[in-house]
Amino acid sequence: MASRHKPPISAWIASERKAHGWKVEELSARLRGMGYEAETATVRVWEAGRSPKAETIEGLERLFESKAPRDDAPDNSDLVAAIRELVEEVRLSRLASERSGEVLAELLGVVAAGRLPRSESASASAAPDRPGVGR
Repeated sequence: MASRHKPPISAWIASERKAHGWKVEELSARLRGMGYEAETATVRVWEAGRSPKAETIEGLERLFESKAPRDDAPDNSDLVAAIRELVEEVRLSRLASERSGEVLAELLGVVAAGRLPRSESASASAAPDRPGVGR
């Protein structure tokens, strides 16, 4: 039967407990004395592979006077920041597009109503002089 790989936090708990010379029952009692829910069976479950709650890990760090190993998960803060920036760009682009659509609708309304202002030069060039046509 293949052995299951334990998370680093489980190995840390067992290692620190043993380094302090404490039995599982003693670690459980110390944690309960600090106000944490940590029955003997719970400590065994942690050492077997289940991670305790984050606040319990903080208590263990104080008790052991050492830092718990952190997840090997990559730091995605740069990715999150880039996604937020992109979302903001898309939002601003959408707002600009909506405004362009409003302006276009206004212009189409002006054209449809025939209210386009004509400049002097445009009206003069629009009606060329033709023989026999009076002005």
